[in-house]
Amino acid sequence: MKSNKVISLIAGVFASVVFAGSANAGTLITEWDLTANAFFAGETGDPQAILENNGDYISWGGEDGRRSHLVIGDQAGYDNNLSVSDNANGLTQVNGIQTNGPAEAAATLTHVNNVISTATSLATVTIIDSISLEAVTPSGFSLGPVVFPLFIEFQETPNLVNNPDATPEDCAGDSVSVCDDIFVLVNPENLSFSFTEDGYKYTVTLDLGATSFLDDDACAAAGAESGCQGFMTEEDTFTTLFTSVFITAEEVSEPAMLGLLGLGLVFAGLRRRKA
Repeated sequence: MKSNKVISLIAGVFASVVFAGSANAGTLITEWDLTANAFFAGETGDPQAILENNGDYISWGGEDGRRSHLVIGDQAGYDNNLSVSDNANGLTQVNGIQTNGPAEAAATLTHVNNVISTATSLATVTIIDSISLEAVTPSGFSLGPVVFPLFIEFQETPNLVNNPDATPEDCAGDSVSVCDDIFVLVNPENLSFSFTEDGYKYTVTLDLGATSFLDDDACAAAGAESGCQGFMTEEDTFTTLFTSVFITAEEVSEPAMLGLLGLGLVFAGLRRRKA
């Protein structure tokens, strides 16, 4: 009987430690401020393309002076009454992001799609994004900058706007104009990253908004495999992607606590067998 009481006491102590550890798994950070700094790098183009990289916007075209642009901007979006450079802003501040809450507006990405020759086009470009996080509630924790590249392949499609007989059916994919240009995101897995702090795993995700899985013929036209992800932009106008960011969290189980739980169950089992 005395040994049973000892085993029962030990089992009870282990159980209390386990439940106490579970109850004090850490403090969830419920609100964040985020700073993002993005710029273009590593651009390539067609042999006759004249590329101009200004950091937060990139331009391309030929000697005729007609140029298209890809512009990183702030939450306000693209104002066609302003110059390309005035619209460009690679620095974005997003305050008050709630953990496991709704997505908050972040940077914008705009393609100013002017009619240019396919022989003077952008081919590939990388967006280098750098994100820093600051805990607001509770304060005291910060992370970053976390730097990750987003690789983009671009296909300047045939420009048929001056052909009165052309229709979107003459173009690849779900084209609206004649013809929509095609952007393919090569590494969409880089749109999120995770880290662990005080017993919780946090995941930061950037949503590019209008991106989707493209039709197989659109992927093929861009030289990508079927099932590619990206977006298409209408000819002779500008298209803006309004990105957003959200943060989720889940509690991380602690192996030590699980080990104690298992040992407690062993003692409880011994107690039952000896009873």
